[in-house]
Amino acid sequence: MKVKFSLLVLVIIFSLSIPNIAQFNNHIHRVTTWKMVVHENGSEKELKQLLNEWIEKIGKKNYKILHFKIVKDKNNKNEYQFIVTDEHSNWDVFEVNNKERKEFVEIAWPDQDTRMHFFNKLKNYIGSHTEELYEIHDNYYK
Repeated sequence: MKVKFSLLVLVIIFSLSIPNIAQFNNHIHRVTTWKMVVHENGSEKELKQLLNEWIEKIGKKNYKILHFKIVKDKNNKNEYQFIVTDEHSNWDVFEVNNKERKEFVEIAWPDQDTRMHFFNKLKNYIGSHTEELYEIHDNYYK
C-alpha cells in the first residue's frame, strides 16, 4: 500500500511539473510598435532606406530569429506606425539573442563612425516605441 501511495505521489508531482517544463519550450514573440515621424529635413524615402538597411543587416541575418515581419500603418501625412514581430524558439534563445544584439550591430556596421551615423539618422525618425512579449502555448494555434 505504501508503495502504491508513493508511486501515486510521484506521478502527481511529475504531471504537475510538465506544464512548468513546457512553458520554457513555447515560442516567444516580441511585438515592437514604432511610431516614426518624417520631419521637415527628412523624407519617407530616406526612412524606407534606413529600415531596409536594418532589415537586411540585422533582421534577415540574425539566425536566432525564426520569423521576422514588419507591417506598416500610415496614420497621417507625416507619421507612420510600424509593428515589428520576431519569433524565437524559446525563452533561452530570446535572452541570448538580446545579449548578442550588440554583437550583431557591430558586425553589420564594423566601422564605429558609420554605425553612429546610421543610428543618428534613424533616431531622427523615431517618435516612440513600445515592446511586448507573447508566448504561444500548445494547441492555441492552427
